[in-house]
Amino acid sequence: MLGNIVITIGFIAGLFTIVMYYLTYKGYENTLIKARIGYHVTAVMSIFASVLLFHAVLTHQYQYNYVFNYSGSGMSTGLLLSTFWGGQEGSFLLWVLFTAIVGIILLEYTSKRGDLEPRVMMVFTLSLTFLLLLVNPLLKSPFNYLWMDPSFIELKNINSQFLSLPFIKDFIFQDNAGGKSFIRMDSQLYAQLTAAGITVKQFIADGKGLNPLLQNFWMQIHPPILFVGFAMSAVPFAFANAALIKNDYRDWVKQALPWMLVGTMVLGLAIMLGGYWAYGILGWGGYWGWDPVENSSLIPWLVGVAAIHTLLIQKKTQSKGGSGRFAKTN
Repeated sequence: MLGNIVITIGFIAGLFTIVMYYLTYKGYENTLIKARIGYHVTAVMSIFASVLLFHAVLTHQYQYNYVFNYSGSGMSTGLLLSTFWGGQEGSFLLWVLFTAIVGIILLEYTSKRGDLEPRVMMVFTLSLTFLLLLVNPLLKSPFNYLWMDPSFIELKNINSQFLSLPFIKDFIFQDNAGGKSFIRMDSQLYAQLTAAGITVKQFIADGKGLNPLLQNFWMQIHPPILFVGFAMSAVPFAFANAALIKNDYRDWVKQALPWMLVGTMVLGLAIMLGGYWAYGILGWGGYWGWDPVENSSLIPWLVGVAAIHTLLIQKKTQSKGGSGRFAKTN
């Protein structure tokens, strides 16, 4: 519950920040400081939500649907930490975390460059707020409870001392084809357990654990590097839109190029590590096949490389009064 509250506060603070930066750009007084406070609240809430999920994973809080489905008590600390980004909800929250941190650096950078801050940070905060929307409680929050959406849990994951409770038999289902028994976890079972003074954390003995194919050293470092690259790609996007807002297309190239270079390099490193992992460890083969998961990192990297070349061309031709001075966007 606390995690969802934190994410919601961060989302609302993000919307507030966007409005305050817009008003600052329009010339309203006493809004810039409010915008900065709003962004810092958004960033702090994003970091706090990530800390809460790390804590939930490390302390085996199986009452959370995400923690139950991706972690287990028999995992090493490194792999247990990697379950943070083992599923979609956690991956999005990791993206939120890195984007929030990059935004703090960007805020410090733009605050020293005239009227650049309101335009750039307005667009950047819009990106961060959109990511927070993706992990809100109504969509894909990693803090949703296990019983909120009915699910079937194998008996091996249930604490055996509670299987003899009188009401448990009403929630047990048999899979005759697979030879397995399951318990239906839903709001009714939760109410029965609560009435008996039993918490879901006590009731569930262990989580499902991480996919065996992902229980690898590279799982601990590859996704974080990948999402750092994704987070940094929001910065050139913000600079480009800031130039469009002001209708000034000269300075943004110089400002965005270093961020684009670093972000594309980080993303390229992540792709190389992922390629090594897929070829050498997982043995998937055909790594460059047209697969949406693989291309979710490849396509942005290709776009980034192309953007670097065109940014360099535009920068060079502008400085010499060439055709690049007529370019309105890259």
